[in-house]
Amino acid sequence: MKESFEAPTVNAWTRARERYIEDLTDEEKQLFAKGSKATLEATLYDASAAEKSHRASNAIEQYGEALDVYANASSTIICPLWGSIRVVMHVARQYAEFFDKTVAMLSKIGDMLPRCRDYEKLFAHHRRLHLAITDLYLDVLKFCTEVKAVFRKATSNSVVSMMIFAKTSWKPFDQQFAEQLTKFRDHRRNVEKEADIAHMSEEAESRALVRLRMLELERQKEEAMRQRLLDMFPKVDYRKELQRLQRLRHEGTCDWISGAAAYLDWVAASKSTCLRFHGIPGSGKSVLSSHVVGLLSSRHSSLQPTVVYYYCDYSDQKSLNADTLLGTLIRQLLDQLKPLPESLERKLISVYNHESATLNIDDMSSLLFSASEYVRNLFVVIDGLDECGKDVVQQILDVIRSLATCPPSVIKLFISSRDDIRIIESLKKYPVLQATTVDLSNDMELYVKGAVRDRIESGDLIVRNPGLEAVIVAELTSKAHGMFLWVTFQLDDLCEASSDAAIRQTLKDLPSGLLDTYGRIVSKIRGKADMEISTKVFMWIAAAKRPLKIDELQEAVAFEKNDKLWDSEKLPDPRIIKRSCRNLIVVDEDDSVRFAHHTVLQFILTKSNPVDTGSHHCFDIRIANNLVAGTCIAYLSFSDFETQLTLRPQEKKPRDAGILNNGAMAQVSETLGLGTLGSALFNIPYLLRGGSPNAKGSEINHAILKKPPKREALAPALAEKYRLLTYVVNHWEDHARSILGDHNEEGEWVPERLLTKDDRLWVSFRNLVMDKVLTFNFRSWGANTGPERLPYFSLFCWSIQNNHPAFLQLLRDPLRGRELDIYFLHEISNGAHLLIEACSRGHESVLLILLFHTKIGRELSARDGWLFTHAAAHGLYLIVRILSERSFEMEKLDSFKIQFSHAFYAKIQFSDAFYAAAEGGHVAILELLHHHFGGLCNVITVPHTALFLAATNGHTRAVQTLISMRADVNRIQEPGLNALHIAAMNQDFDMIMTLVEAGASLDTTDYYPGEDDVRHRRAALHYTSAQGDIEATKLLLDAGASVDIEDYWGSTPLHMAAKTGDMTTVRLLLKAHASLDIRDQSGKNALLVAADCGHHGVVAILIEAGAWLQAKDHDNNTALLLATKASHRLVVEVLLKAGSSVRTIDSLECSPLDITAEEAEPTMLGSLTNDKAHINMVDFFGKTPLFIAVESGDEQIVDALLRAGASPNIKSWLGILPLDLAIAKEYSTIIRRLLQAGAHSVKEVQLKLKDPYG
Repeated sequence: MKESFEAPTVNAWTRARERYIEDLTDEEKQLFAKGSKATLEATLYDASAAEKSHRASNAIEQYGEALDVYANASSTIICPLWGSIRVVMHVARQYAEFFDKTVAMLSKIGDMLPRCRDYEKLFAHHRRLHLAITDLYLDVLKFCTEVKAVFRKATSNSVVSMMIFAKTSWKPFDQQFAEQLTKFRDHRRNVEKEADIAHMSEEAESRALVRLRMLELERQKEEAMRQRLLDMFPKVDYRKELQRLQRLRHEGTCDWISGAAAYLDWVAASKSTCLRFHGIPGSGKSVLSSHVVGLLSSRHSSLQPTVVYYYCDYSDQKSLNADTLLGTLIRQLLDQLKPLPESLERKLISVYNHESATLNIDDMSSLLFSASEYVRNLFVVIDGLDECGKDVVQQILDVIRSLATCPPSVIKLFISSRDDIRIIESLKKYPVLQATTVDLSNDMELYVKGAVRDRIESGDLIVRNPGLEAVIVAELTSKAHGMFLWVTFQLDDLCEASSDAAIRQTLKDLPSGLLDTYGRIVSKIRGKADMEISTKVFMWIAAAKRPLKIDELQEAVAFEKNDKLWDSEKLPDPRIIKRSCRNLIVVDEDDSVRFAHHTVLQFILTKSNPVDTGSHHCFDIRIANNLVAGTCIAYLSFSDFETQLTLRPQEKKPRDAGILNNGAMAQVSETLGLGTLGSALFNIPYLLRGGSPNAKGSEINHAILKKPPKREALAPALAEKYRLLTYVVNHWEDHARSILGDHNEEGEWVPERLLTKDDRLWVSFRNLVMDKVLTFNFRSWGANTGPERLPYFSLFCWSIQNNHPAFLQLLRDPLRGRELDIYFLHEISNGAHLLIEACSRGHESVLLILLFHTKIGRELSARDGWLFTHAAAHGLYLIVRILSERSFEMEKLDSFKIQFSHAFYAKIQFSDAFYAAAEGGHVAILELLHHHFGGLCNVITVPHTALFLAATNGHTRAVQTLISMRADVNRIQEPGLNALHIAAMNQDFDMIMTLVEAGASLDTTDYYPGEDDVRHRRAALHYTSAQGDIEATKLLLDAGASVDIEDYWGSTPLHMAAKTGDMTTVRLLLKAHASLDIRDQSGKNALLVAADCGHHGVVAILIEAGAWLQAKDHDNNTALLLATKASHRLVVEVLLKAGSSVRTIDSLECSPLDITAEEAEPTMLGSLTNDKAHINMVDFFGKTPLFIAVESGDEQIVDALLRAGASPNIKSWLGILPLDLAIAKEYSTIIRRLLQAGAHSVKEVQLKLKDPYG
């Protein structure tokens, strides 16, 4: 419909116009041209003046009204049309008596022309409509041409002749015009029809556009929601780090991994597993990890895997957090799941809509497991895990162990790290990737040769003697000891040598390792200015929360805590910064500055440095952080950014009980343990002041305050001028976290001497947090908002959520927004969700502030089970210890409660905390609670014992601790399992060993319900055998587990291993003398199970061990019959080779060959048709294999059976021959083949076969 209209229309119009004007007079041509340009009003004025007295003038005026729409027309077609009509009218005026009829005919034409013009505009892209309109226009031209010809013929005659002409010529003329009008009406109808079609087309396209727009809006909405869901998860720029590391790899290095057996086994593994790679610092572990990611992600990879990866980067502190690591992995995984599965999206939306501001580790672990279920082949690469803190490493190791045993997904993890004892011990059951000495030597030689050649070609390393290059390569290769980083530093040193002799001397004095290398580099930093700059640079890089750009570092080094304004003259040149730090820092392609390696940071932070480098370059990280914090506070306090300082007016205490919301008064006395009398006393001050203890304050929107708005980006002009401002705005709060001090290991507050209340920096800090207003938003919690009685509630929420004790300390000042107690009381009265969240995140510092520095907090003890249990669950040892000790102090004051407390209170309150600590694996808390209240191990106030909870979650040390407390290792828990069962199900080797050594009963069976609600009655050996856990199975067998123990269905561990096809486990069980003859409830032994499941390797092992080939199940199936029915060709071949009889039949008297014929499996016929006698065996219905093959219509099977000697003339019990059956089913090809084999027909049916080849 929407085709190009312009070209064909213009060509048709041009031909018609030329034909029309070819015989016009000059005057008529001028009229035509004028009519093409003039307006309708002018033309009608001329006509009116010439014919005013003529009876046709009324018709002209009416016709002019009909053509009014052409006034000011710009159409290239309509204007010439009007010119043609005007010529006809001019000619017709000469013959007045005929003029009326001419005008009437033209009026009919004119009625349609305005509409055509509108159609042209409305449906500009519809070719068929425009072609129809063109036909209409051509009709008008033809009509005018005919009129012109008729009147021109009579122009030379006299009036008398004209009258005679009219009488003799008008009738034919009238008839001729009738024909033209007929054509015009036809074309007009065609135009109307095409206009209707165009209208419907436009409507359809409009509806389609609306649908497309709605779909696009829906897609945009879904994408926006998807992005919001992804933004829940913290992340780092993982692609950038991968690309950086891949650029560092020298061509040819790391290629050895492609042929390493451990790597190939890991890639090809059919179940979840883990591969470890350990190495010394600087040995290229990260580069190798990036190469692994490249290999797995290669287009040529036949695995079609989903690959996610993560690099723990010492220079980006955010990357060393567990939530960032898991969040980045989840984001990568979700990015590759498009669209998101509906169930997963629902779960994400549910988490997104939760009140909590951020996700905790348990939430993200659960989401990672859920997302992995939708990926067939998931590879996870994690590098540098050893660079994370102790708690983070333990959290991630727990997740890794869970992922490596995560059914039903296949998840393969690659973990590279230094030889960290925590990682090695936790993952010791998994294989280690080890490079051979030759591989490492080749890599090192390739790297050194390439690096030396690159330095020489770039002119950095000047070597006059060509033979010296080989000497350099040999020396560096021999002394590198696998440290690529060491080579880089030595090359930097060699580039400074001024001569070949100096190069040789440098080679003689090469340092022995990285530590000596760093010491030598630092010793070369001389001069007061270089020392000051390098020290500041090192401190900033060490303490920075992310890598700084070089222009940011310029400002960071330039300004100090006492500066009042931004001064460009203080900025050092970037070249001076690089020079002063030597090659201990590197500037990446994106201008990010970082240490050359994380070992440089470790060297600088070493307190007792064995190398005499001067104290100015070795510092404590706290000193560095305080320097950065002071600079950030001073930077934000620059007068350049200030607009105004607003101080809140000092407020009086509220008169009513609105301090607490929603009936909080009833809870305060209970919280303080005051009882009814205490409650009444507590309310007296409010009643005396005219208030009501039950009054409600203004409602607080907790959802908004606990989820502060996202901070907007700085204005481009501001960020461009003040380069450090973006970093300061985003991270000043992190650096100021401990600026006022922190708690020591005993929970005591230790003030920081950096700030005192008389210090100007203290004033700046307080104003920044509480009152300062700048031209941009610099607070993570947004504006200091809250109801009148809680003006800094948003700050309070944010401080607890982000573990910021310094900001909570500011709320202690009663002159600055009320006492901290008010906020604490409000939170407790509203369910203490923030405090529970703080426990789950391990935010011990803020909880200690509340416990020690608020009136309510000082009254809390272990009696307050909500805090006590949550603190124990999340490993907050100090909180648990303080609350426990307080409970004892309270009991000393109330001696009559002591006996009651130990008998009842301890078993309820403390046992809950004890179980929570066991579930979380917090050994220190378990020991603390056991010390105070012994005998909690086997107290059951929840469905499980503490030992079972610890074993379920894989906390081996906690289980060992509980065993030492005499916990019962054999108690069966809901849902019918004991600790050994759950350890076996989790494939937790260390846990199984711990429980076995503690005397766990090896043959105790569970009563775990299956899908049909039947109790399994399985022992631990059943689970380890079914899962192919070789080490655990061997451990249980060596410890004396019964190898032939049966479950509810009569299956032994050998049945389990045979079913899964694990040949190693089968061999291990057979070596332990597992019985080959035990039958399960269906009558199957291990051989029958393996044959039925298609595990030809296991079948071969069992036959070799002496399994009876002709054993049958309750349906009379032998192994051969089961394999044939399941179309397991390889199993059939193994059984036949071992001598299994092909003449066996099942309960329906079907032989293997019958089944093969029925199932149309030609690949197995060759093996089954060797026995000629057996090939004509009949089943229960008297059918031969050939008859069955004909019945199924398989030409290939029929041909194979006939070639093998099957008789085509054996009747079934119903007296039907194969040929009769083929004729009835009209299988012409099979009929021909049977006739060729000499088949007969009972019914003597004559069949005429048409030979397709003539």
